Amino acid sequence: MTTKSKLVELTVGVDAGCFAVCDASFIEDYGGEAVVDCLDSHVLKMEPGKYKVHLEIEDTWRGPLDQTFDIELRSGKIIVSDLCYMIKDPDTWDKLLRETNYLQNLVSPKCHVVETGGDGGFFTKIEFTRRET
Repeated sequence: MTTKSKLVELTVGVDAGCFAVCDASFIEDYGGEAVVDCLDSHVLKMEPGKYKVHLEIEDTWRGPLDQTFDIELRSGKIIVSDLCYMIKDPDTWDKLLRETNYLQNLVSPKCHVVETGGDGGFFTKIEFTRRET
């Protein structure tokens, strides 16, 4: 059963060809900070729980995107950002890239990578639907 939907529309800045939708604790696990100091990164406060996420972007370097995925939110904060904006220490960023084959093999219930195929600002619609357990 699913209830409690929240729709957000925002522009996401990308400098690494992709961005992430993830729980703030994922960023912190890699030594980053869930602090937005960049115009096109976003922190959304939401109740902890499991969410079905539907994301749409009309125009990327790869064409339109329409994705549905699950996110487990433990911290109460969802980050929508290029991960390089959140993990600023070069050694920590390099460790994440190596461990995930440059984000290609990132498998985590707390994080989903959205590949845009290039850099820029992407107008993004995201609907979060909390799954009741």
